[in-house]
Amino acid sequence: MYEMYEDKSKPWPATVIGILVQDLNETEWYPNTNYLAASYVKYVEMFGGRAVPIFPDRDESYYQGLSKP
Repeated sequence: MYEMYEDKSKPWPATVIGILVQDLNETEWYPNTNYLAASYVKYVEMFGGRAVPIFPDRDESYYQGLSKP
């Protein structure tokens, strides 16, 4: 698989994986609270990937910006 990568002088580029962030019930002390399990991030990183949080309930331009290189 490494032979397919043309420029061997640079490290293999990391794969970017988006992980959906979960909204939690808003409380008096913690409004607008989100949750992202660290185990999901560690699992992606364990295989050399980069985890990117994807927040729900954003406008369309936010999601389009995530997909641009």
